[in-house]
Amino acid sequence: MKDTVLDVLVYLFEHEYHEDIPPEALRGELTDSGYPEDDVEGALRWLADLRDAGARPELDNPGLRVYADIELEYLPTESRGFLLHLEQLGILSAGSRELVIERVMALSGGDNDDVELNVEQLRWIVFMVLFNLPGQDAATAWMEDLIYNNGAHAFH
Repeated sequence: MKDTVLDVLVYLFEHEYHEDIPPEALRGELTDSGYPEDDVEGALRWLADLRDAGARPELDNPGLRVYADIELEYLPTESRGFLLHLEQLGILSAGSRELVIERVMALSGGDNDDVELNVEQLRWIVFMVLFNLPGQDAATAWMEDLIYNNGAHAFH
């Protein structure tokens, strides 16, 4: 897992990230904050890909999700259980779940060091995905509350 790219993304969202901020301004702020250029570029690319992916139509039939072997490497049992829990609560739809998994895999970048994504990291990715999807204000607020209130809606 490219923790440093995820660190850059978390930094952006903790510091009032807005889609309308030009990438050049973000790039400057992030490099001024001490993040390596490669990680900054990776984070900006990840966000651009997220915006592009968010424009896809929603899945109509959620069905049963069977994880590929490579996904199992990056999403341990607790993380997969967390995603299922969010679906059962209506926080994630089948389409947004798939987008979360896609964004997790995009962070992996084929790097097998520290492959497992913990639930805390996954919370941030879910939040970022929901933040970038139209009509997800309530779900985004719920995830923000979960992140910033130390698990007030904690998954058990």
